[in-house]
Parts: sequence; structure tokens; C-alpha cells
Amino acid sequence: MMRKRALITGSGRSGTTFISTVMNALGYDMRHEGHGPVVEGRQGEGIACWYCCMLLEPNVAHNGNVTRCVCRFPDFKISYRGEPDTKGPVAPINAYFDLVLHQMRSPLDVIGSLLTLTRGSWDFVDNKIGIYHLDDPVLRATRYWIEWNNHAAEIADYSYRLEDIGGELPAICDMIGLEYDEAIARDSLNNPRVNARKHPSVTAVDIKSRDAHLFRQLEETAASFGYRL
Repeated sequence: MMRKRALITGSGRSGTTFISTVMNALGYDMRHEGHGPVVEGRQGEGIACWYCCMLLEPNVAHNGNVTRCVCRFPDFKISYRGEPDTKGPVAPINAYFDLVLHQMRSPLDVIGSLLTLTRGSWDFVDNKIGIYHLDDPVLRATRYWIEWNNHAAEIADYSYRLEDIGGELPAICDMIGLEYDEAIARDSLNNPRVNARKHPSVTAVDIKSRDAHLFRQLEETAASFGYRL
């Protein structure tokens, strides 16, 4: 079966490092963030990357065929505000995909983790959806989760929740054209989570007390994806 070149995207801190590790364990060469599909002459098969969500152009001709989309990566060595961002991803390349998958994660877990996002990453987010008018970092992260996941859902061929990944993996492998191995999948899913960084906890009350209107928007968006706050 011909394997598809897949992009897994969604908001930052939704487990792209984790899913790339799982897919590689299953035998699919999935690079994390901008490091593929072509790196040092080696052809990769896919990318798991949050910021690709806002960099896609649909239905682009490539090698004589029309691909699902292309991601034209900018150079992140200098952030959008002109400040050096040595920790930011660097990938001034184009990547072509046949399949786009939207991975989401529980909003409160993501919002708390987003409070540790680098300045360069926030600059990129602000350039795409405009969030710097929100002075409170919790509200900024909340707006980001809503808008990024809504956009990812619009452009994706399929959306799923990270919390359901064990049950979703067979379908994901089928869509890609990858043979699913239950034993390998079980072992990779049961390993300690990759990138399990420490971050502040954020509750529904924390958000609602800051901005009741934005909280209602979060509640509605989360419910549309199967989450209850």
C-alpha cells in the first residue's frame, strides 16, 4: 500500500512530540516540527507540527500531481518581532502533504502548558491571529487554543483527541497506509510521555473570573470537540 505523506497539526502543547515518537515506533518516518520531510538529503514521510496549521496552501502541484497541500516554512531564526529566538524551530523549506490530521488535547492542560511558550512562538501566533492585545497570559493562551483548534479542524481531513489516541491509532494508520502493530503501539503509548514539562495549572474558574465571555467561547468550542470544562 502506498503511504501518504501526512501532517499532524493542532495547537502547541497538544502532543506533537509524543505522536511523532509513536508513529516512528510504528515504522512511519514522522519528523517533529520543521525537520522534514527532507533533511540532509533523507526523505521523511510526515511531520507533526503545531505552527504548520497556519502555513498551508491547498491543492498545490508537485512533481506533476496535485497534492493535498504544501507548507512553506519561514525562517524562525529571527522572530516576527525582529528578536533572535535561538530556541525556535528553523526550517526554511517546503513540505508537501497528502493528508492533514488535527490532534487536540484537553484545553485546560494545554492552556497551562502554553504559559511556558517561548517569546518567538508567541510572536508567530500574534502574527497569525493577533493576541498581544490581551495582557493576561491566561487569556492569551485561551484565545489561542480556541482559534488554532477551530482553524485546524477546518483544514483537516480528520480530527481526534489525544486522550483517545489508543483507539484512534488503527484508523490513523489506515488513513496513512501504514500497517498497524498493536504490540508496538501498546508499548509506545505506555512509555512515559515525551516532553512532559512542568507548567502552572489553570482551572475553569481562573479563566471565567478573568473574562466570562471568553470563557463561554472556550466552553462552547471545547464541547464541540467533546471536552467538558
